[in-house]
Amino acid sequence: MRQGTAVIKRCTQSSFGRAVALQLGNDGFDIALAEDASQETQLASLKDEIELKGVRCRSYFCDAAKEDEIKQLIEDVVADFGGIDVVVANNLVVPTVAPLLGTSVDEWDDTFRVTARFAFVCFKYAAQQMIKQGRGGRLICVNTIMGLDGGFLHNMSAVTSASFAIRGLVQAAALELGPHNITVNSYACGPAPQEEMTGRQLGSRTLTCTPNTKIPGASAINRLAGIETSRDIREMLDNRVHLPRKRMNGRDVAQVVSLLASKEADFITGQTVCSFSS
Repeated sequence: MRQGTAVIKRCTQSSFGRAVALQLGNDGFDIALAEDASQETQLASLKDEIELKGVRCRSYFCDAAKEDEIKQLIEDVVADFGGIDVVVANNLVVPTVAPLLGTSVDEWDDTFRVTARFAFVCFKYAAQQMIKQGRGGRLICVNTIMGLDGGFLHNMSAVTSASFAIRGLVQAAALELGPHNITVNSYACGPAPQEEMTGRQLGSRTLTCTPNTKIPGASAINRLAGIETSRDIREMLDNRVHLPRKRMNGRDVAQVVSLLASKEADFITGQTVCSFSS
């Protein structure tokens, strides 16, 4: 059964986004995939896979840091599909890993630009279209576990602050958009699989994530706590998960998003659902 149209940003660069796109296709949504232009080959492959599920799928390119491109994305999807019912702002990135005193203003601004600002712009233009359609909708965005626990990791002041901003945006938008039958929620992700972090560019720093990789800007507090390498962080995170399986995967995230996007979730709004046990 056709459920409507779902727009998903950043769907090929992580197992989380890819799993969400495939799950919503399984759920019967027509899918609009949005990615950076550098992901053209991967996007085409995912599009082919989703179309095998019997739903319509189109791909688009947009930069998460550019308002005009996000606005154009919404307009293009409406022109192609006739409307929008679900938006998943899945731009899960960690641009800056550094202590507060070692974070530049540019790094701080970059972190907010591709996380909290991106979610705001997506919500704004998608909500305008949903109100115009008059049939409600679902606004969903990714967040991090730091949006629920500011002391979860050291050297994450910029990311933690942006994560709290997203959580506040979700609550405020839910209050404003509720009368239009638009729900607004986010899902808080824990650590990504290690292979997805290897080689990830973090602002001006590159994370290689071998077991003995030194954490950029590791503070004296980290060293006193014995947390100085990527292996130390992995062990610390594993100790906070009280389940046999220690690492979340794309399916965990996809199931949460599937629920939030469903008709059964019409009374869930303003929430940040944690996909990570701690």
